[in-house]
Amino acid sequence: MLLSIKPAPFHEVNEAEELLARNEIGFTALNSHLLDMRSNAARIVHRLDRSYWLGRIEMILGMQQVLASQTGTAIRHFRAARHFALDTLEQQEFSDAWRLLSDAVGQLLLARGPLFQFMYGMRARDAALRALDLDFSNIRAHIAAAGWYLNAPSFAGGDVGYAVDILEQAGGAVDISRLEQFLVCSLLSYAYYESDESDYAIEFYTRAANLYPKSLWLRNIGRSIELE
Repeated sequence: MLLSIKPAPFHEVNEAEELLARNEIGFTALNSHLLDMRSNAARIVHRLDRSYWLGRIEMILGMQQVLASQTGTAIRHFRAARHFALDTLEQQEFSDAWRLLSDAVGQLLLARGPLFQFMYGMRARDAALRALDLDFSNIRAHIAAAGWYLNAPSFAGGDVGYAVDILEQAGGAVDISRLEQFLVCSLLSYAYYESDESDYAIEFYTRAANLYPKSLWLRNIGRSIELE
């Protein structure tokens, strides 16, 4: 548990993640909002809180750049997110700091070449599993772990079937948020497509689209599974 986090940053960062998923206010407005959030977070006195929230914000900035096809800029944000996650963990170990590290490294794995993937591939998985060890109710950690098993090659331990199992368990959680449900359905759509189960892929794609119909990330998944 974090020692001194106040509720306002929590809600603001979560709302920014929702804004990115909904894709309703446009790139420029959201980017300006995120940069303001980052400036405010940089002034948080408590180093633990400051690093954690800056890491969360850098992840959102990185994902926004991914959706804008700005890979180089996205990588810089994901590196910053990894740095802040590690700085957080140097001060205090808790589940969502490990989840944040897993997400940051996981996105770098998708963006970087084979050498980086060879050197750091297992770190994203291990961070997600450590997050679950510390708090098995952390739904985002389940999603991070599932993402690793879904994207990793089979020779390195990737297992689409296991990813499906993790996602289905996460999707059945009582306290799952709307954004988490969207992420679960989106990834399940892709996972079922990879498993040649097109009916389930379409079903979960439709569920995700009902939650955030304008999502650019979902549109990219739709193209991957030949629905867009």
